[in-house]
Amino acid sequence: PVQWAGFHGDPETGNTVIQMTPGLDAGPVLGVQPIAIDPEETAEQLETRMAELGATLTLEVVDQLAAGTTRPVAQDTSLATKAPRLSKAMGHIDWSRSAQQIKNQVRALQPWPVAFTSWQRAEPVRLQIHQVQTVAYGGEAAAGTVVASGESLVIATGQGGLRLDVIQPAGKRAMQASDFLRGTPIPCGARME
Repeated sequence: PVQWAGFHGDPETGNTVIQMTPGLDAGPVLGVQPIAIDPEETAEQLETRMAELGATLTLEVVDQLAAGTTRPVAQDTSLATKAPRLSKAMGHIDWSRSAQQIKNQVRALQPWPVAFTSWQRAEPVRLQIHQVQTVAYGGEAAAGTVVASGESLVIATGQGGLRLDVIQPAGKRAMQASDFLRGTPIPCGARME
């Protein structure tokens, strides 16, 4: 669920303490803690922050249980949704989506399964994408086309441009895109798929 909140660009998620019952996640709610999602936060960072905040919420609920002041609230099962299991295939970037949607995908799939694309040339090069930023760019290019290369690597999307800041070529370590480009130039007009 943490990854899916980021993937969909939700502005908020939260922790909930429930009473265990035979049904999966079906028990009454004993405590709720809304948590704002920072638009630059990865799933890994958010999950760490939620764990720390969740410990505080759990202690508050335990104190309420000890004092007999809890007020269990029945869950409305009609509002329940399931978060599908993540797979490596979900990391594949569809460049026809908007720059913001792709940025959300990159953030949400850290540290696993990690967003990726392939630079199309004689031998395609798989690139894992670790950090990006949405950018404006002038011109009309097909989604997945490199529109700036050199100090930065900018790819056209279905709406706007996406600057790739930290990438990881197959079999290598993650690095700044500018460092990769110094050793392996990617020309403007090249395609990512």
